[in-house]
This record gives sequence, structure tokens and C-alpha cells, in this order.
Amino acid sequence: MPLETKLFQDRVKTARFLRGFSQTALAEKVECCPDTVSRWELGRNFPFPEQLLRLATTLKVNVLWLAMGEGPMEIEAVPSLVTEG
Repeated sequence: MPLETKLFQDRVKTARFLRGFSQTALAEKVECCPDTVSRWELGRNFPFPEQLLRLATTLKVNVLWLAMGEGPMEIEAVPSLVTEG
């Protein structure tokens, strides 16, 4: 599995592979059909904005990295505003 990430379809495939999802499992999480995931990975389609956000959230990647290849792949941790005690 190449980890080339210059194109959107490669970033989707790479992130899916790294998270251990099949196309079918990812489709279930993102609420689309497996053919849609396949078309994204073949570069035939691009997700609608709401699908892109669900895809990035499910794959735990930065939405800008996923869509444009910009910034880090991983989502940076957000510090908790809740304090213990």
C-alpha cells in the first residue's frame, strides 16, 4: 500500500488503510454506499461538504489535509476546558 498523498483519492485511501477500515466499513460510518467510497478512491467523485466532514471525523484526520493536502494529517489534540476536582 503506497502512502502517496498528493491527490485526494490517495489521502482517502491512505487514511482508510491506516485506520483499518474496509471500503464497506468506512461507507457505513460515513453514511454512504461502498461504491461512493470506491469512486472517491478512484478519483471519480469528490464528497459533498457534509460528507467530507464526516469522512475526516471518522478517519480522525485534519479536514484541510484530507481535502487539500494542506497541514498535518493528524488532528491536533484540543486541550480540555473541563478541570478535574
